[in-house]
Amino acid sequence: MQFADNLTGRGNVGWGQCKGYGLQSGQYLLDNKEIGDINSQGGVFCDHSQSMTSSAVVTYRFLERTHVTGQMLYGSGLRTAVDADAKTNSSHSSSYTVYNASLTHVIPLPWDNQKMLLGFDIINLLDQKYFYNTGEGSIGLGIAHAGTPRSYFVRAQWFF
Repeated sequence: MQFADNLTGRGNVGWGQCKGYGLQSGQYLLDNKEIGDINSQGGVFCDHSQSMTSSAVVTYRFLERTHVTGQMLYGSGLRTAVDADAKTNSSHSSSYTVYNASLTHVIPLPWDNQKMLLGFDIINLLDQKYFYNTGEGSIGLGIAHAGTPRSYFVRAQWFF
């Protein structure tokens, strides 16, 4: 969406649900409670399912070939269980929102309409600590996955 000559943006929202019914294989990897939950009338939510994700991006051009971009990413949290007595994947882990920022500049090169893009990126600008999967209370790897800590990247891209 074009807000002004030098300001653009876009946003996305996605919703989904995944459920599993009946055990096909892997029963030796699960305990009896999980097998019972999977084989129950209502089945279980998949551990890799997030009910909602969204993103938004705004880009501002402040010089002819220089852009500043801000990005927001939101996740409602992957499936898990509140405690060992709860039904498998009956709840979800905490939601999270991450902000990123980029600065890019395009340098025209003297031959054949080629150009070089130089960029500087900050991922997880506010250095938020979050887990998108706790590894507990769900069928799956059983390993926690933490979000990326604040990270800095310098990049160059040659267009030829």
